[in-house]
Amino acid sequence: MDFIKIEKKFKGHLDKPLSLVITDNRCSMISVKRTKAAYLVRLHHMFMNADESVLGSLAEYISGKSKRPDPVISAFIQKNKDKIRKAPANQAPRARRLLLRGRYFDLQMLYERLNKVYFKGNMDCAITWGYRKRSFRQKSVRLGSYSPRTNIIRINPILDRDFVPQYVINDVIYHEMLHADLGTERDRGRRLYHHKTFKEKEGSHIHNVKARLWIKTNLSRLLGL
Repeated sequence: MDFIKIEKKFKGHLDKPLSLVITDNRCSMISVKRTKAAYLVRLHHMFMNADESVLGSLAEYISGKSKRPDPVISAFIQKNKDKIRKAPANQAPRARRLLLRGRYFDLQMLYERLNKVYFKGNMDCAITWGYRKRSFRQKSVRLGSYSPRTNIIRINPILDRDFVPQYVINDVIYHEMLHADLGTERDRGRRLYHHKTFKEKEGSHIHNVKARLWIKTNLSRLLGL
């Protein structure tokens, strides 16, 4: 079944417009946001081969008539779990040396808390402190990164300082976890890393605005300028 047929199938069951995105997400197979104006749905590509009964159950869940996904959907996901993207075969093993404990912050502890609160424990990335690069006249800095090739989040060690609030570290880690969870989207041939869904979820972190303001205000201090 192609995208247009799936979209039409859902629209026949819904009382508001539908915005449908097909994803290759490894953690979330179905994501539904219900607004007053529309249903915003992100659906794993495995559902492109779903039959009428599965699509009907999905439509019920999207509309809100069913509060939880029907067992038919759960069974379909289990049957098609081989279609969920695996970590790359050349992914660096977890046994590799990871720098988890800094002088002031334990990255693994912070990561696990965020995983539990915001991702229901479904994230499976590794996390480590990066390597400090000294550069003269540096006026900007990348505080974190995520590599889909190695499935590793790296946090810039300039944040491992006594004057850096923990909520700032949390926000940077959460930002990179979102990259791992949501991946990229394409728009008119361009690959978007900070797409609409990413920005919406980024704002759900409790200290997002506060952390970004702190970083902006204290950037010179972080860079030692």
